[in-house]
Amino acid sequence: MKVSKLFFWVLILLIATQTQVHAYTDPGSGTLIWQMLLAASFGLAFYLRKIISWFRALKPRKSSTTSTDRTSV
Repeated sequence: MKVSKLFFWVLILLIATQTQVHAYTDPGSGTLIWQMLLAASFGLAFYLRKIISWFRALKPRKSSTTSTDRTSV
């Protein structure tokens, strides 16, 4: 809770004290950043899917008794 309050107040302080910045980012850099973000998100989705399927494979499945097991008793 304290971290979120601190984050909130720092964000308010940064927004309230804006200054003019003289910087330039060429379009190629912006495209490269977007490409890296998309590749990272697709890679994360792929590995999360693999990890989830691995955990599901470890979980024992419910086995239903068949009719042949009941008649042999």
